[in-house]
Amino acid sequence: MIVARNITGSMYWLSTSVSGYSVDNLAPAAPSPFFGTYVAGTAHLHWDPSAEPDLAGYRLYRGTMPGFVPGPGSLIAAPPDTGYADPAGALYYYKLSAVDTHGNESAFATLLPATTVSVEGAGRPAQLVLGMPSPNPARERVALRWALPRATVVRLAVFDAAGRRVRSLIEGAVDAGEHSILWDLRDDRGAPVSSGLCFVRLEAEGRVLVQRFATLR
Repeated sequence: MIVARNITGSMYWLSTSVSGYSVDNLAPAAPSPFFGTYVAGTAHLHWDPSAEPDLAGYRLYRGTMPGFVPGPGSLIAAPPDTGYADPAGALYYYKLSAVDTHGNESAFATLLPATTVSVEGAGRPAQLVLGMPSPNPARERVALRWALPRATVVRLAVFDAAGRRVRSLIEGAVDAGEHSILWDLRDDRGAPVSSGLCFVRLEAEGRVLVQRFATLR
């Protein structure tokens, strides 16, 4: 209600009283960074917790193309926490959003998980090998291949032309055989890399192998 009075204060006018309510229509920020790996048929997905005070949880969608439209048909989970394991059996694209307590949904973070897949039917390699990245130049993703004569601890990472690490892809024990990983041209924070020269570095068995390739964005 609004009350008005004249300059002397001798007269007052009261408006009609009304009521109303506020509406929260502000969406939370998109989860970031969003990262994950695909190993043995399962995508292991992770993201940092949202700082939104009214966060209700997250929504995870799965599709076969990077431009798929999230919706009820592609929703696979609504995890309350910051991780999810999807036993999809194949490599998919994922989109992740944050949702607040009033149902507002954020923009989507998109991910193609990095993959490590042993090549079936191949004999044990005679020596340590790091293959040429393909395609080169890479525009959306690049396949990185290597071969191990025996099981060992592997460190595989991508560096920029200035020698700064862009993305750590593998750090741990890997079985003997031929392997490949699909990198989605995103750095450790989940941001797309810019065009330029990159180097993939393989550390294993006390040796270091390096191959170079270009990215075009």
